[in-house]
Amino acid sequence: MKLMIKLLFVLSFFFINSVYSENTKIVYIDMDLIIKKSIVGIDLTKQINEINKKNLADIKKLEQELKNEDDEIGKKKNILSEDEIKSKLNALNVKVKSYQKKVQKNRMESNNNQIKATGKLLEHLQPILSDYSKSNAISLILQKKDIIIGRNDLNITDDIIKILNKKIKKIDINQ
Repeated sequence: MKLMIKLLFVLSFFFINSVYSENTKIVYIDMDLIIKKSIVGIDLTKQINEINKKNLADIKKLEQELKNEDDEIGKKKNILSEDEIKSKLNALNVKVKSYQKKVQKNRMESNNNQIKATGKLLEHLQPILSDYSKSNAISLILQKKDIIIGRNDLNITDDIIKILNKKIKKIDINQ
């Protein structure tokens, strides 16, 4: 009798599982490709690169100023007293520490801009994915990076890029 109950339980589990899996449609999307190939993704990347270029130019300028000041101290080493040299070197060290903090701040700002841009893109992408999943009876959308292997016909990235390109052309990163 116990064997019969166990057998019935196992068979019903397989039956329920097979019925459920037939009604479940799972697809995947490549977010990196959406950022690289969609109009809005390309624009966001361009905005981030422009901000990074500006920050890099400021850092290069500061770096050159520090180098010039260090060279100036080196040239005056024989002329100035030891106390004046120490004073100028201490002032230079303070500026170097400030420079290092600015470099660190720019790195963090760059990372934050990247995160903010991705978040804004996802905000706009969420309703598109929701509508797409409803209209195509999709139960689950996964990110491609989380999948080890999958059939190409389950990749909806190109469809989503087309829809995204029609609906959204530009997102301002600074808003």
